[in-house]
Parts: sequence; C-alpha cells; structure tokens
Amino acid sequence: MQEANAMDSRISTPTPFFVMEVTMHDDDVYVFKFDWASRGEVLRTLGRFASNPELSLTWDDACYIARRLREVNA
Repeated sequence: MQEANAMDSRISTPTPFFVMEVTMHDDDVYVFKFDWASRGEVLRTLGRFASNPELSLTWDDACYIARRLREVNA
C-alpha cells in the first residue's frame, strides 16, 4: 500500500483552471486540470482510477488528493 502523505503534489492557480499534479512512489504522475464547476467530475474520476486494478492510484491516494482539492477551496 502506498503512503498517501509521501506523495508529491502541486496545485497551481494562475488561470481560471486549476492544475493538480500528483507524483506517486513509483514515479507515476497523475495530472488533473479542472475549474470549480468540474470539481465533482474530478472526484468521480479519482474513484474510477482508484477502483481500477491496472492503475497505481489507491483509495488512500484518492482520499489524499480529494483532501488537497478541498484545501484549495478553503
């Protein structure tokens, strides 16, 4: 199981779109580009990715990313 807090993630906000880049332990990189109206779709995508056994993204990772998305809104 991957440690979610060991991931490197960055969120940038210089445009109306937000870009979140997450680098996993085994150097897989997931990049999410979204605006506030599409945040729900990003969360649904995280769930689909986490439930796909062919991808390295785990449910712990998806929860970590979802928390980071909420922090941007705070």
